[in-house]
Amino acid sequence: MNLPVGFWRVLAPLALSGLISTPAMASKDVWVKADTGLTGIRVSASMGVDADPSTLWKTLTDYDRLTQFVPSMVVSRIISKPGRPLRVEQRADSGMFSFMMPDHVVLAMEEHAPDLIRFRAVSGSVVAMSGEWRILGKSRPVRLVYRAHVLPMVPPPPLVSDGFIEDEVRKRFEAVGREAERRDKELQSTYSYAPGQPVRSYLPAPGAPGGYAPTYVQEYVPKY
Repeated sequence: MNLPVGFWRVLAPLALSGLISTPAMASKDVWVKADTGLTGIRVSASMGVDADPSTLWKTLTDYDRLTQFVPSMVVSRIISKPGRPLRVEQRADSGMFSFMMPDHVVLAMEEHAPDLIRFRAVSGSVVAMSGEWRILGKSRPVRLVYRAHVLPMVPPPPLVSDGFIEDEVRKRFEAVGREAERRDKELQSTYSYAPGQPVRSYLPAPGAPGGYAPTYVQEYVPKY
């Protein structure tokens, strides 16, 4: 994946992600916090995503296609053989951000469907890296949570602030949410129309019998 990076199938994570600017489809309530210290860089992120949880899960685990929607990621591929522990290689062209996040890493992925992905670096240009993705909620909209701890090979430049890291992570994190929303909208469109049949909504309208309530689950603030 190209944010684990690994934030990056996160941001495989966001760690290696980049951002291609696209019109917002609108992931909501984005919250990102970075903390740089002697023990490395700790990042937490959370946002509401207007998509079905299964669609978001498929987006997160689409490791071989992350380069199509997470910009600056130039390589993302599964390198493990079927039946073996899942390993994902990622390469990114991250510019200055590469001081904080690795531009090459092999991640050991631990999937707990339908809502948890843990990852850790087993090789690459990083001393250590680990984290997780969580999907909170059983129906759309849901909340996506990401956290990572990165120990880079060299300390970040003195002028690099936590705010800079948060801005870069936000771009990559939101890219994942937008892609999940795009896929969800495409699925709704596919199943909304049938030739010769009255137009019916794929999802119940809010307030209708069986409809969903467009409220997000309670905020989840990860703790290290």
